[in-house]
Amino acid sequence: LQGAFCFAAEHRQALRVMAGQVLLRAILFLSLCLFASGQAAVGTYVTADDIRMANDAALKAEAACVSGSSMTIDDYDTARAQLVDASANNILLTIMAEANNQDEMTTLVTERLPSAMIGAAAPLIMFFVLIIFYTLC
Repeated sequence: LQGAFCFAAEHRQALRVMAGQVLLRAILFLSLCLFASGQAAVGTYVTADDIRMANDAALKAEAACVSGSSMTIDDYDTARAQLVDASANNILLTIMAEANNQDEMTTLVTERLPSAMIGAAAPLIMFFVLIIFYTLC
């Protein structure tokens, strides 16, 4: 008879723990629902200012594209030369332009890229050599 009471007491304790877990889960679920409903009431991440700004940007982009399409370049060759010069002798662009297929591109990369990388890294290497020399002397 005493064993039955112990079993009943343990069973009640387990039911309390389970009820507490169910209550915590219900509170968590309700708080998530309330948080989500609060976001939806604001406008689901988009405010009236966001919509106004997007409309203004679309109008400005439309005006800029209309004026941009009517622009002409007076000296095309000079403009192209300036763009090529600004690319700083882009070795990868040169390799891709010269290669006709994948095998040629692989060959050109293995031939030209290491020397181009050394040339590009030479000032950085010299910087570190000078720093080391300066700190030692």
